[in-house]
Amino acid sequence: MIEIIEMLAPAGHKCRSGRKLTGFRGVTIHNTGNTGKGADALSHARYLRGGGKDAAASWHYCVDEHRATRSIPETEVAWHAGDGSGPGNMQTVAIEICMNTDGDLRNATENAAVLAADILARHGIRNAEGHLYQHHVWSGKNCPQMIRAGRPYDWQTFCGKVQGYLDGKEKDMTEAEAKKIIQETCGFEDQTIRFLEAYRYHEALLTKLAAAIQKGGK
Repeated sequence: MIEIIEMLAPAGHKCRSGRKLTGFRGVTIHNTGNTGKGADALSHARYLRGGGKDAAASWHYCVDEHRATRSIPETEVAWHAGDGSGPGNMQTVAIEICMNTDGDLRNATENAAVLAADILARHGIRNAEGHLYQHHVWSGKNCPQMIRAGRPYDWQTFCGKVQGYLDGKEKDMTEAEAKKIIQETCGFEDQTIRFLEAYRYHEALLTKLAAAIQKGGK
């Protein structure tokens, strides 16, 4: 996981809605639109703490090639999707990808994929399909403009990378979590579970079974 620096925008200003998300649909991906030198994640976080705090525009995370900054709590609405009280603002977490000319766009985009996978996994989502959105979906804006232009790669590739990171998180599932998923979904009796636990490679087996069940359910 990449480093996340907490740099919350000040409460009580226009950039902070103070409203809780009404649900969780997934993650909305943006590019910052700022090609200026030095316009990295830290710079954008400072903006929401300074000159941008009184504008009704904000985002949860901003990512560059080195790190991510968090400006709005993940459970709070950020003004990023351009759809007012629609599902983009009310039910998705925003990631802004830096595109400053003195940065590394490829690594910044890769870090965004890592972060998006982490957010989805923490909400119990193991299949990225249907849970990743371009800003364009909500408002018609040409954003994320770099990914939409195939830089450093296209949207399909980005989504595939997020899925790859999600698949890698399967190993983080504990044996107890895996056993619970299998029992609840398959209705196995305790004797069957004990047989699986006694199997030589039981930890990998339980985890793989549970991961397959979760994927099938999504």
